Amino acid sequence: MVVPFPAGGGTDVIARILAERMRGALGQAIIIENATGANGSIGVFRQTTSKRWSMAYYSLSYDLLGDLAPISAVAAVPSVLYAKAFLPAKDLKELIVWLRAKSNKASAGVATEVTAC
Repeated sequence: MVVPFPAGGGTDVIARILAERMRGALGQAIIIENATGANGSIGVFRQTTSKRWSMAYYSLSYDLLGDLAPISAVAAVPSVLYAKAFLPAKDLKELIVWLRAKSNKASAGVATEVTAC
């Protein structure tokens, strides 16, 4: 199983748990290969052939939404939205109203943190 992110991160942990469950169902070991770099692109290229990759840019031989169906949730990741204390919004509804009125005054970013237990 190619994991396009570093070992020890959230995606890797989920992949290893999933691989262990697959091992039991398939009766054989699933080897994890972490192919990191380029924000996941290196791992994605590693697990696809050039023909499959080109199909992402051109018409597919199947209907992505009609022919495939989800079979299981693999993981849930909690998210937290926070802002500086001086922002006039006190909840999500107020934040949305404020952002619509002052969209030129706001910016967004994504941060992740791994905490060892």
